[in-house]
Amino acid sequence: PPSMQYHLLSYSILCKALAALSGASASVLPPSVEIAPGVLMPRIIMNAYPNSAGWVQVGGRGMDAALDYGDARQKEMGHAVTSSGLPRSEFFVTTKVPCCPTGPFCQDNPTHQACVPFLPAPNCDVSRNTTADIQHDLDIIGVDYVDLLLLHFPCNNWENTVRTWRVLEAAALSGKARAIGVSNFNRTDVEKLVAVAQVPPAVNQAGFAIGSPQNATMGRDWSTIKRCRELGITYEAYGSFGESHSTVPTSKVDVLNDPVVKRVAARNNRSAALVAYRWTVQHGMVLLGSSSKSVHMREDLGIFEFELSDADMAELDAVGMDTLTIEV
Repeated sequence: PPSMQYHLLSYSILCKALAALSGASASVLPPSVEIAPGVLMPRIIMNAYPNSAGWVQVGGRGMDAALDYGDARQKEMGHAVTSSGLPRSEFFVTTKVPCCPTGPFCQDNPTHQACVPFLPAPNCDVSRNTTADIQHDLDIIGVDYVDLLLLHFPCNNWENTVRTWRVLEAAALSGKARAIGVSNFNRTDVEKLVAVAQVPPAVNQAGFAIGSPQNATMGRDWSTIKRCRELGITYEAYGSFGESHSTVPTSKVDVLNDPVVKRVAARNNRSAALVAYRWTVQHGMVLLGSSSKSVHMREDLGIFEFELSDADMAELDAVGMDTLTIEV
């Protein structure tokens, strides 16, 4: 949208001005978006395990983990926050809890036609105590609250999904989460949840990349993105490089080696990775990146220091598309 492009361009100008004054790279925090009243979410979030401390050192403040990822990853993320010497309020911490029962998970049963393509959640073949799961996350991370608490995926029936959502609403109302949202919800899921929610979802985190196969079942399509925008829900995209080795890739192409992406990267004197990331944020989404190398994480923050042209965006939008229809 024009207003989003204006804010990103203004940020770019500010970075360059500060860099010129200081003679060094500007250490300006990434721009943010208000996902709920008074809750600002950085436009770039990072899965930085096992180097979350490095992410903090280069200026990153948004972090992401989940109960399904295991205690070691959540604890490492929390330690980066609590040992930083910075106020807790400077960070944006996201965690996720599973919606159970669901499954089977593809890792456990790869030949099942309807397997769930995420890391297996423990004991998710029956209902879990989501209140206990949330408290476990807080205890392992080592914080009193998270900034964003997500339902990692829908349960295998709608009644259980709503029941579990009520527990997230209670966490929001009790101050254990500043905002709550969902992950891997499609357009229909989002619409149905908004219709019954007492606390509306602030975010839908789902896989999306250049060359997206438009997987509407998992909310990885322009229709879901458009509907989220209409409902005031921020769409957060992961899998920007295509996740070609995943059970369900986020792109039809190998994004980093796609000839169109590489051509646009050369034209802008940027890496293919930065172009893939910039394309995401320039479409108005929050970016969920993944890196454990400080040099890459520092480069990733540079996505707000340049802008792709309309021609660049059109070329990238058309990657992997036979017939292109983009409504956002």
